[in-house]
Amino acid sequence: MTPRHPDENQNLRGAAAPGLAVRRAPSTPRQVRSAALLMYAGAVLGAIGPVYYGLTTPPSTAPQIWHGANPASGTYAAGFIFGAVLFAAIVAGLWLWMAWKVGRGRNWARIVSTVLFCLGTVRLLAGLISSPASVDTVSWALSWLAGLGAIILLFQRPTSAFFRAGGRSPNPPGYPAGPGSQGGSGYPPPEG
Repeated sequence: MTPRHPDENQNLRGAAAPGLAVRRAPSTPRQVRSAALLMYAGAVLGAIGPVYYGLTTPPSTAPQIWHGANPASGTYAAGFIFGAVLFAAIVAGLWLWMAWKVGRGRNWARIVSTVLFCLGTVRLLAGLISSPASVDTVSWALSWLAGLGAIILLFQRPTSAFFRAGGRSPNPPGYPAGPGSQGGSGYPPPEG
């Protein structure tokens, strides 16, 4: 393997040769780190409401799509609670997965996060219409606000360059962009 620059380390996977400094990985833009933190907060806030709803709402008073069992039975109540906890886990899992992939510079995660945010907007509007002052709706609204902040941060100019470079700094430290360069790192984007 021939180095592209005279001072590039040829031993990329091994230890640095004596006298050569090890190049640190480029840092993630502040906006991406902040967006990921907002997504982590959204995961917690988005899970609180469904769990609270499942634990405090009697199954016999909850809206039902179809009547397949006796809502007053213990089995039905256990299933109701399990369903609420499962929904909360799915919501939190999606938030965490998107935060993780966004932090790694995956552009598809930025797009999927936007689509999920739009679906969350529909869910929030439905909650505001049906029960505007419930804990479930308030936690979903706070989660939505965290998502709004994350989406705004993810589509700013510095983050767009980060995502175009596939999670790498557009110009690694010590390597200026060459003539006619679009600012890419010179390496193909990672699979992911």
